[in-house]
Amino acid sequence: MRPFQRRSSACSACEGSGLPEFGAWGTHEGWRRAKVGPRWRGRGENRPGLNPGLMKERETKMNMGLLRAWRAVVLLGSVVVTHWAHAIDIEEGNPPQQIEDLQMTIGARTLKLPAGSWTFVAKRQDHTSDQYGMNKETRPKTFTAYAMSVHAKSMQAGVVLKLPLSSHHVSRWVDEPCQVKDPLFKDDFQSPYGQSDCLLIFKRKSHLTSSNDAFYSQAKEWLRAQSIANPGPVYEVQYFRFSANEYGWVRVFIPQNLATSEAAVVDFARQLPVQLKAFFEKRVVEAALPPLPLRADGL
Repeated sequence: MRPFQRRSSACSACEGSGLPEFGAWGTHEGWRRAKVGPRWRGRGENRPGLNPGLMKERETKMNMGLLRAWRAVVLLGSVVVTHWAHAIDIEEGNPPQQIEDLQMTIGARTLKLPAGSWTFVAKRQDHTSDQYGMNKETRPKTFTAYAMSVHAKSMQAGVVLKLPLSSHHVSRWVDEPCQVKDPLFKDDFQSPYGQSDCLLIFKRKSHLTSSNDAFYSQAKEWLRAQSIANPGPVYEVQYFRFSANEYGWVRVFIPQNLATSEAAVVDFARQLPVQLKAFFEKRVVEAALPPLPLRADGL
């Protein structure tokens, strides 16, 4: 490409105006001189050819740009810090931990807890199982987490969530936990063998009194360390769904003396399949538990 050639004749409109001739606009130097005058190598306020108003405008724009960029960096940093400061990743984290954002995450799925003051108090790692009895080392890891809500040195509720870390290629499962006796409430939704879809409610005489189970012993020890009394009789609500390649299981423990009523507990339980079925089948990766059926003075 040929370089731009400066014309020899001057623009009559520019004559005597101090602006460069037409041809000088085709060079960087011409643009610069049009704005700030001839190049000056010295320092100080006495530099010839500077346009004070233009320089002030440039400085203001530069400062505003830097300020906006800094604000964006600070805002992004605060969002990242806030997220990582409170999120509970069950795979990576260990109890006890406060659950300040009400969320428990296992693998790609996150469950939001009801309102309350929740602490992650127990954890267990295992492997999935299926009807073919495959070597467990080839199966996906499964994590179980216990979150407990406490107020005024009293257990308000407990939530136990069990999920596999990743999908497992299987059409039927060994587990058939819906085949139980004497529940307070039961609905199997006419689900087929090996693909249970089941809602259960039990009235338990006690909770966290036995030390035989290593998982629940963690929660029992945390209660003791916090000088919190055992909750006594509880309602235990269970919902689980075993589908092709996926499953999930949740237990909710509600102290009987804090429950609004037995009918309210049943109403709470009936909401769980609506809220969690797609979550357990991994058709969605986020879900929330419904509000707990607790008396107002128990919260």
